Amino acid sequence: MNLALNMESLWRVLSDPVVFASLKELAARDFCSEQTIFLEEVWTLKNKVLGERAKAHFPTNNLSSIKTFVETSDSLELRPVSSSSKPTSKLTDLYGSPIICSIVDDGDNIVVPHALIPQFIAVCDVFIRPGSPMELNLSAIVRRQCIDSIETRNFSVNVFNGALDQVVQSLFLNTFPKFLPS
Repeated sequence: MNLALNMESLWRVLSDPVVFASLKELAARDFCSEQTIFLEEVWTLKNKVLGERAKAHFPTNNLSSIKTFVETSDSLELRPVSSSSKPTSKLTDLYGSPIICSIVDDGDNIVVPHALIPQFIAVCDVFIRPGSPMELNLSAIVRRQCIDSIETRNFSVNVFNGALDQVVQSLFLNTFPKFLPS
């Protein structure tokens, strides 16, 4: 993987499980493993929320009513998702062209399912609260926003976005430059 000291390269590292594992090892040696662990925990929670949301909206395996926009050579078309499609690692295998949009993300309005609330509280207790076991170095404003959201039971999928932004920025400024020469 050809990497440079820029955010695009960092995001490529964060999205590649093998290379991310190497960054996690460096973070552990650099005494900032809480940052990479936090990223994994929050991304896992977001995926769980979106998975629960999908199950609530589409509770059966009948995909005949689900449609997605696809780009063809000259236009956009709305095509049905086939329930007989085999799992694929490439979305283009399903349609022969790249998918532009299949799910509308309504951002802060994505409410956390009741069953996942304890996991969001745990992330706050382990990473966000002052004196927590893996306390992150966050600005007072971001820390307060996260804690206030949890304490007021204002759970959304994006409750930790401010902390995510600061953790990624910290990794970029402090750990990622050390990772590049390796």
